Amino acid sequence: AKVDQDNASVWIGPHCVLDHGQPAEVDLKAVSDAMGGELVTIRVDLGVGDASATAWGCNLTHEYVSINADYTT
Repeated sequence: AKVDQDNASVWIGPHCVLDHGQPAEVDLKAVSDAMGGELVTIRVDLGVGDASATAWGCNLTHEYVSINADYTT
């Protein structure tokens, strides 16, 4: 299936940060807190079917986060 970004939604923990291709209004402190734990759940819904998958990652080191923090400022 072809992915259309206008159908995509993304959650960090329980917080929707992208809703059908549009940035969602979020409480940045709450999202930051959700990312502060040992386990961070990120859910992506591409809006193209019923399939699902799980992926695990581990590169949330201080250096990695510092480098990528510039994208939100």
